[in-house]
Amino acid sequence: MAQTASVESTGPLAAGNWATTLALGTRAKSADTNLNSYLLETTLHFRDRNYAFSAAGAGRQDDFSRRLRCSYLRIRASVSAGARSYSTTRLATGAGARM
Repeated sequence: MAQTASVESTGPLAAGNWATTLALGTRAKSADTNLNSYLLETTLHFRDRNYAFSAAGAGRQDDFSRRLRCSYLRIRASVSAGARSYSTTRLATGAGARM
């Protein structure tokens, strides 16, 4: 059985807005084994066309465990990036970089 929960917060800033999400999940594999995971991500929109965003997460995965001869894999990842949007009357695009 799998269960998930998430909460999101958004709010205006003087020259933009900020949104943050926290998501949690668990999957029961047996009576005493759960595979838990989480994700935290946030996006800051500022000065009309600029964005900064970051995400971090971790979890346990067992789908590949038989091939690797282990009970589960622990996965952790994070990313931060920024972007600037450009638009005309017919096209909206952006340029960004990941850190």
